[in-house]
Amino acid sequence: MTPARAGLVLLAFLLVASDLGAKALARWGLRASDLELGPFLALRLRFNEGSTFGLLPAGSATWLVAGVVVFVAIFGWWFAPRSGSIALGAAVVSAGGTGNLADRWLQGRVTDFVAIRVSDWQLPIFNLADTFLVLGVLIILWPRPKPDA
Repeated sequence: MTPARAGLVLLAFLLVASDLGAKALARWGLRASDLELGPFLALRLRFNEGSTFGLLPAGSATWLVAGVVVFVAIFGWWFAPRSGSIALGAAVVSAGGTGNLADRWLQGRVTDFVAIRVSDWQLPIFNLADTFLVLGVLIILWPRPKPDA
C-alpha cells in the first residue's frame, strides 16, 4: 500500500470514529433535553429511520448507502495515486457513508443531532457523517486547474 493510500485509509478511519463518537455522546448527553448553543445553532437528538432526510424506507436505504460507500471507496482507491483532491474527497465521502451505515447497523437507525436555523428557516437535523458526505462531494467537484498540454 502506498503512503498516500495508507493516509487516506487512516483519515477515513479517524472520521468514522469521530462521527460514531459524536453520535454516542449525543445519545448520552441529549436524552433529557435539547441544548441551545445560540440563535443559529442547537443540539437536538433525533433519529432517522429512513435514509437521506428520511426519503427512502430503511431497508432500501441501507443497501443504497452500502452500494454508494463501496463505489466511492473503490473510486477513491483507484484515483489515489493520480489525483490527490479526488482521492481525498472520495475518502471523506466514504467515511460519511460508513459512519451512517455503521450507526444504522449498530443502532437500527441513524442518530442526528445538529440543528441550524436562521429565523424561521431550518436545515434538516444532521450529524458529522452527513457533513463529511457533503464536504467530500464538494472536494471532488471543486474545479482543479487543467494541466498544461
